[in-house]
Amino acid sequence: MKHFGLDVHQVRTTVVWIDDETGEISPSRSLANAEIASYLQSFEGPCRVVMEAGSTSSFLARQWNSLGIEAVVVDAHKAHGVLAPLHRGKKTDRVDAAGLAKLSARQWLADLVVWVPDEATHQLRLLTRTR
Repeated sequence: MKHFGLDVHQVRTTVVWIDDETGEISPSRSLANAEIASYLQSFEGPCRVVMEAGSTSSFLARQWNSLGIEAVVVDAHKAHGVLAPLHRGKKTDRVDAAGLAKLSARQWLADLVVWVPDEATHQLRLLTRTR
């Protein structure tokens, strides 16, 4: 399985992946947000995408889950606490993305995961919000 760590921003996203079978770590890539889904679909086999919670993370997770890509959203504050020793004083987009991929590959996400509502629940929330 390939584990993708994403550091998502408004326009561009930094992507790093780790293959848990070979141990290969990709160089970081900066992609436009519109390109990410096609980039993820270009890989064969199962993959998991991990990103920190943010303003667009629920939308992206639902979109990628509908395409058959497992997307996981983690609490940014808790993830920072776990990733801080990996940063060694250098907090960059690449380090954050690589750290999220490593957490996924090592199966250390259990306490960090944030629930993302499915599309039907999201639509119901939108409906009842304006009631």
